[in-house]
Amino acid sequence: MQENQGWGTMREVVRVTDYVQKNFKKVKVPFYTAHGTSDGLACHSGSEMLYKKAETAKEYKCLKLYEGMYHSLVNGDWGT
Repeated sequence: MQENQGWGTMREVVRVTDYVQKNFKKVKVPFYTAHGTSDGLACHSGSEMLYKKAETAKEYKCLKLYEGMYHSLVNGDWGT
């Protein structure tokens, strides 16, 4: 196993995440985003950032944060 295995993947994840976040302001379509506040895989601040930066009219976008929920909202993955 190579010592630096995985660094290329991590670098790509960071690069793409940065690109997506920088382009949130270009979002103009209606959307609904739901996020658990205890999600350990994807921070809910990203969903909040999308909601705030998207140019979608306020009446056509929705952010719902589920307090204590983890990543899998559809499976009832409650935090402890």
